[in-house]
Amino acid sequence: MSPTYDYEPGFGESVTARSNGITHPDPELLSAMTMAQRGAVCRYLARFAELDDAKILYAYTHVNDLVAREEARTGCFTAV
Repeated sequence: MSPTYDYEPGFGESVTARSNGITHPDPELLSAMTMAQRGAVCRYLARFAELDDAKILYAYTHVNDLVAREEARTGCFTAV
């Protein structure tokens, strides 16, 4: 039986699996993120025609930086 996660992917059902096991979207990692973080990761990776390991790793490990950049660009700031 496959595990269930507490998020609904808003970016499709496709999974890009890399040869070393890195995947996007990663349901386990995304379920632990806020909605803003999930959106930032998905928007960042959607910019690329093809994903490689470095882009996927960057997105998941720098999620807070991606959110901060988006907030600075849009002028939308949230209190934590």
